[in-house]
Amino acid sequence: MKITKPLLILLCLLMVVSMAACSPSSNQPQTPVSKEEDAKNTGLTDGAYTASSKGNNGDVNVTVLISEGRIEQVQVGEHNETEGIYETPVERIPNAIVEHQSLAIDTVSGATHTSKAILDAVSQCIQQAGGKIEDFSTPIETAASDAAEEYEADVVVIGAGGSGSAAAVAAHQKGAKVIAIEKTANVGGSAAMSGGMAAVNSSMQIADPETTFTPSEWLSDWMMQQNYMVSAPMIYKFISESGRTVDWLLENGMELNFVAHHQEALMDSPFRTYHAWTGEGFAASMSKILSKLPENGGQLMTETTATQLIMEDGKIAGVMAKKSDGTIVIIKSPAVILATGGYGASEEKIMEVLGFKTNGINTGTQTGDGISMAIAVGAATEGYSNVEFHGAHSAFDLIAGLPNGGASLNHMAINPGALWVNVDGYRFTNEDICYDSSYIGNITAKQGDHYYVLVDQNFIDTLSDEGAIGLGITKDGASFGNTGPKHDEAWTTLKEEIEAGLKNGVTVKADTLEDLAAQAGVNAKNLVDTVKAYNESCEAGIDRMFSKKDQFMVPIGDGPYYLVMGRTTQLCTLGGLKITTDMEVVDTNNQVIPGLYSAGVDCSGSMYNNAYVSYEGVTMGWVMTSGRLAGENAGEYIK
Repeated sequence: MKITKPLLILLCLLMVVSMAACSPSSNQPQTPVSKEEDAKNTGLTDGAYTASSKGNNGDVNVTVLISEGRIEQVQVGEHNETEGIYETPVERIPNAIVEHQSLAIDTVSGATHTSKAILDAVSQCIQQAGGKIEDFSTPIETAASDAAEEYEADVVVIGAGGSGSAAAVAAHQKGAKVIAIEKTANVGGSAAMSGGMAAVNSSMQIADPETTFTPSEWLSDWMMQQNYMVSAPMIYKFISESGRTVDWLLENGMELNFVAHHQEALMDSPFRTYHAWTGEGFAASMSKILSKLPENGGQLMTETTATQLIMEDGKIAGVMAKKSDGTIVIIKSPAVILATGGYGASEEKIMEVLGFKTNGINTGTQTGDGISMAIAVGAATEGYSNVEFHGAHSAFDLIAGLPNGGASLNHMAINPGALWVNVDGYRFTNEDICYDSSYIGNITAKQGDHYYVLVDQNFIDTLSDEGAIGLGITKDGASFGNTGPKHDEAWTTLKEEIEAGLKNGVTVKADTLEDLAAQAGVNAKNLVDTVKAYNESCEAGIDRMFSKKDQFMVPIGDGPYYLVMGRTTQLCTLGGLKITTDMEVVDTNNQVIPGLYSAGVDCSGSMYNNAYVSYEGVTMGWVMTSGRLAGENAGEYIK
């Protein structure tokens, strides 16, 4: 057959097309990697592996099943994480790890510590199985959304923590269509970590025969504690409404018990105010109550962050927000309640107002969103720099990676039998103040970034082998957030933690006081003089400076000597937006911004001078009461 030139060209074109069809192309689907091939790449040995990692309230135990060289199952076992917060990461993160065969999983907002604990424990299991972490670190790509959604509501509540949840429910009960926006995956916020609230004249408290104080007596004592540099009308508003809040919560299904006092240090106080959460806990109960919002056409939007208030003609007209996938949300509404929990989780803002670090106990998402949005539309602030100091611990950022999570160092930082000194080398308090969370938080905050607890080798040896009773101390140790060590309980991990802490300076060891001071940056002369004076008081059996109780007067003996760093701990900020007693936000001219309300620690600045009061549960009492009032008032406003 004779091939003509046109036919030759046609054959060549067909060959090109045929070759292209057989060649790999980025536009064509690839042959998936088989399980067997994937197993060869990971190097994992089949079996069940277990590990644990420190979460928010202790160790989180995880079991990982490896089958055919792949992660087949991730099971979260025993833990003490907070109910109402842990559920989402426990469900979501293991499933995501299995689906993507990757540890590059986003943590759940509002449950960061639990999320990280699960991921870390799985990492340990992978290493136990012979795998390399870098082989399980492939980023998971998610397509960003450019969508926008619009809604209408009578009332928008920004934040579904304690005050926001109360506000949403109260507004709903006034007949309002309520949309609640929560930036995390769960409701409850830091309130879910609380134990209860303060109130007077609840039905439960009225039934208690030992409670005899009146609301006016409570107000008078509060005013004296704060040197009268507070707003009496605002405080009385809370006090007089607090009992009704407790009864309202009971009516809505929340379970509480009246226990009068929570801390041993306050057992003799006449102000018996504490109502403790019982049953399934705060977050779980509040989640059920919020489930009623759809009855009026409302809803709860989780993992949605409010970004801007919408104003029209000087009035509130709505909110702009963004979902976790990038979707823009616009909600038109004549009333907005700001309840975002203050700025206690913002290290930058805390440093700005205090000038030193603190240990923060919160969910990590309280970054001042509501306060910032209100300031942007002209809102005034009040008591902005007020912070609720609550107890003290070692330095959280320095002990996080230590054995046992540095738990023994946390207890050492508030050990009443030790000698506490500041960086100037001076003793600054009666050390058995540690049993009162408010006072110890305040006095340690006064020392700035950190202070030190000084002990000798005998102190460490005795604690490690016998416990505090070996030093003559018969009272159990203090603690905030967890149970303190028993007086007859040996501190078995103390020496290991101290040794590990020497590497980053959270602990210091030296044979002489002078060398100890030099290493820690403490004034050496003052430290030597302080130890001498303290030992003289111990020998005399009388604390001439602070009147510390005799059983805690343990002298400083021979070296080696140890310093353990301590730092004040804060639960939240207390100051923020200036409001009326009807929870309305005012502008810098002291005029109400129509439709804008606030609740909780976004707006409690007028109730404190510069320190927290010595009553239990006041912050949560204000959170729930101001939330209820803000919701009720906003519900009336839209009518």
